[in-house]
Amino acid sequence: MRGLEITTVKSIKSTEFCYGVKQAIKIALDTCANNENKKIFMYGPIVHNDDVIFNLQKKGIQCVNKIDKITKNDVLIIRAHGISKLEYNKIINIGATIVDATCPYVKKIHKIVSKEFKNMRKIIIIGNKKHSEVKGINGWCENSAEIIEHEHEIDDIFLKKIKNFNSDICIVSQTTFNKKYFEKIIYILMEKIKNIKYFDTICESSSTRQKESEDIAKNSDIVFVIGGNKSSNTNKLFEICKEFCENVFKIENAEETKKYKHLINKTSKVGITLGASTPDSSVKEVLFELSKIYDL
Repeated sequence: MRGLEITTVKSIKSTEFCYGVKQAIKIALDTCANNENKKIFMYGPIVHNDDVIFNLQKKGIQCVNKIDKITKNDVLIIRAHGISKLEYNKIINIGATIVDATCPYVKKIHKIVSKEFKNMRKIIIIGNKKHSEVKGINGWCENSAEIIEHEHEIDDIFLKKIKNFNSDICIVSQTTFNKKYFEKIIYILMEKIKNIKYFDTICESSSTRQKESEDIAKNSDIVFVIGGNKSSNTNKLFEICKEFCENVFKIENAEETKKYKHLINKTSKVGITLGASTPDSSVKEVLFELSKIYDL
């Protein structure tokens, strides 16, 4: 527990940034250090954590959500979630300096989707259609993919639509999707549709965090899931923990633990898990707050 021993509190082992987030932040900081005389922007939040974004903004990296705000003299950092092919080409045409911080696991999905689309396969993406990563992936097959997030979406209308394409099917997943749900959806689709080719594109870090979080929840009376409200992987961890523990709360910082002190006593088993873009310092802060508030 990094020097703070609380016997009733258990935290997951995976408390560092995932590889993609770690890489994106390093790229952003290096870009800032090497371009002192230029305006530096990130296209949308580079990762979904407000503390991280705030710290990068203090370094002088501004956040923009529209490409037309960029000029040829600017430096633009592509977020870890990636962008569409069309957006990428627009930035090239503007002439801005592109610094690509797309997560390697996401970049791999772009290549798969682009190749399979060229080979005339219909693309299905399993994930949240509103998430920036999924939007970016869809942009590598001309936004033609069918996107599903829940098994109940595989109804007669969906199946008829897919079969009407009369082509082979390629399925990929959002990198942070729930592994068990992914496998279940794949099983259902393969029972109903022929000529399916699928790629398990859930990143290893997400799978590991999901398994560790499940184990934590099974052995806890209360679980705190630390992460940003817009973080997909944090939301997935919250959903997984809710399956195995009644008292699961998503928090963005240690201060929010105070709202739940009435649920904890000295014999309570407290679990802590955190999203891939949540700094490990957040675990220390939550542990400190627990020791202070609950006198554990």
